[in-house]
Amino acid sequence: MEDVDEMAMDPEFHHELWSAYYSIKCRKQLPADRLAQLGPKIERCRRIEEKEPEIEAEMQYRPLLRLHKAGKNVEKYLREAEEEVEAAERKLGRQFSWYERERKKGQLRASE
Repeated sequence: MEDVDEMAMDPEFHHELWSAYYSIKCRKQLPADRLAQLGPKIERCRRIEEKEPEIEAEMQYRPLLRLHKAGKNVEKYLREAEEEVEAAERKLGRQFSWYERERKKGQLRASE
């Protein structure tokens, strides 16, 4: 979470840090004192990247855990969310079908 806080509070520093992590060329261009300041945080970038799958999973399921802790019915919430997604997909499918029919009739150009 510290990385996210830094990104929000100082986006330029965050960009410099991750650029230094990803690019040897960038690290070589930094003054020695600046590189020494970034060193521990560059190491943190490595740890974050190693744990990225775990972090992503936690972020994805955190809202569900909150619902569960609040005594809400998580299964009902997921079922309702699936129904909303299915309804949106049906709506988009109908819109796409209309678009294709009109395009085939020559009413719409392919670029529209």
